[in-house]
Amino acid sequence: MPVTSTLTTINITRIADPTLDFSLISGLETLTISGSVVPVTITLPNVYTNLSVFTIQNIDIPIIDISNYINLEQINFSNTDVETLLLPNSTTLTRVTIRNHNLQGTHNFASLSNLDRLTITNNENTPLLIDVSQNLALTEIDLSSNDMTILDITQNVLLEQIDVSDNEFTTIDLTQNVLAENINVSSNNLPTLNVTQNVLLEYLYASNNLLPNLDVTNNVELRQLIISNNLFTTTGLDLTENVELN
Repeated sequence: MPVTSTLTTINITRIADPTLDFSLISGLETLTISGSVVPVTITLPNVYTNLSVFTIQNIDIPIIDISNYINLEQINFSNTDVETLLLPNSTTLTRVTIRNHNLQGTHNFASLSNLDRLTITNNENTPLLIDVSQNLALTEIDLSSNDMTILDITQNVLLEQIDVSDNEFTTIDLTQNVLAENINVSSNNLPTLNVTQNVLLEYLYASNNLLPNLDVTNNVELRQLIISNNLFTTTGLDLTENVELN
């Protein structure tokens, strides 16, 4: 790669070179790397303060270390099978997207104080453990398809979009997420679900659980309700207050 401070955007696809060295491209702001037929070693810029958007797709990279890049705003790692992710202490990184991964252990996002949108989906290995208790700015979270059994989002009171579908939850507390408009808890093992405090809720997806009943009488804004494959009886659901339902 050239030595330059003026090149700000790089998009590389279908990589055949096993080594990508961006260390001397000091002004790089947006980096997208997609697809490789060989294992790839990526060296990021030596100047840590300019990179703001970083995307890796369809490349196996077990360790991704971006801990020095404090001005990142968005990261997107899809189909990387990443096992270890080292994050910066950052007030600018607001969007994190990780799909098809092998993340191990408990992942704490406290170092990202202004994280707004978190997407981590499709775990390839062990059940995922996520701690977002310090991420008070979160408005959207998607943790679908991770074999998760535990999640605490009671501190994330600004959440508007919640997707925890296709996991192994037997319980989840949504009572503090009073701003939630879209909730997806489909394909879990939930015997109960309390949405009485989610008065702004418009879309609720709860199919493939163990629910014998559901109280949606407080959810007067509800527009769509999908609850197939549960244990409902004829007295388990009162929709008289849900006049907006399609």
